[in-house]
Amino acid sequence: MPDYTRLPQRFISKGISLRYPSNSMPEGYYPILNNVLSKTNGTLEVRRGMTALPRVLITSACPVTQPVEGVPYSYTFHATGGTGPYVWSITDGALPDGLTLNPSTGEISGTWTP
Repeated sequence: MPDYTRLPQRFISKGISLRYPSNSMPEGYYPILNNVLSKTNGTLEVRRGMTALPRVLITSACPVTQPVEGVPYSYTFHATGGTGPYVWSITDGALPDGLTLNPSTGEISGTWTP
């Protein structure tokens, strides 16, 4: 297969975006074949692929207990599916002062200090 990284600029892809509803595509590898037509070099075959990953489900309920000032607190989120390891993060807002989220384990822990 030719090395397309060494071809002139006119052969470099400007990007292709494929979108599928998350529940319609089974997990697995999907090969993609593109034929690129050039006036000077004829048709070039470009092979690429994409991997559909399994869905992730957060299986733990939202924490019911609230942190109490001065009392150690701990709660761990759990998930199934997807491809691990999971990385947990806060995408909006913030935890109360004194509490932290462990990005590797999904544990919120610490002592609330208002």
